[in-house]
Amino acid sequence: MSTSSVSTASADGESLTVATLFRRVVETTLDEPSILGLYVVVALVSAAVPRLGGLVSLLGAGGATVLAYRALGGEVTAESSLGLRLVLLVVGSVVMSIPVTVGLVLLVLPGLYVFARFFLVFTAIMVDDYGPLEALAVSFAYTEGHGLTLLGYLVVSFVTALALSVAILFLLPNTGFLATFVGTLVFGPVISVGGAVAYRTLVPSDEEQDVVDGDE
Repeated sequence: MSTSSVSTASADGESLTVATLFRRVVETTLDEPSILGLYVVVALVSAAVPRLGGLVSLLGAGGATVLAYRALGGEVTAESSLGLRLVLLVVGSVVMSIPVTVGLVLLVLPGLYVFARFFLVFTAIMVDDYGPLEALAVSFAYTEGHGLTLLGYLVVSFVTALALSVAILFLLPNTGFLATFVGTLVFGPVISVGGAVAYRTLVPSDEEQDVVDGDE
């Protein structure tokens, strides 16, 4: 898939807004119950074994991304095995974390904005078989003009998940397990399913790109 014909027009005909992202994330998660089931397992493991939380959440995000993209009517064109794609996902996450961390250290918002521009990386790897560096380039290209929208989505998501966790700890002291469980269960799908929705909206499939090229 080429990024030479990048456009701000959405691939599936629907504009990308914060409200649209949240609506479609909820709809997709409800339409594909296995996404929620997967994150229940991820949340339980993350809460029970915090040291494994990051890795388990990342692997869960990979699986949820594929489930969500298929639920959205997208075709997974990746030919590599799921195991290899998950390994590449981990590598991509490490590479992506470097500029994001730098941005967070300087000021919080620049780091979140960089993350917003790399919001499609997981889906690019899991769905279209891109390598980590290619996925970063694809994400940066197709999120051009949508960075602030994705930033707004991430800020609202993060604040909501944090507020829920803090509220649980405040109302029910000594319930760190429950707070971690709820935070992961809420924030996980918002990121992985949200990435799939954004990718499906912004990145044309091969068939859609062929139609665009034919019209030109």
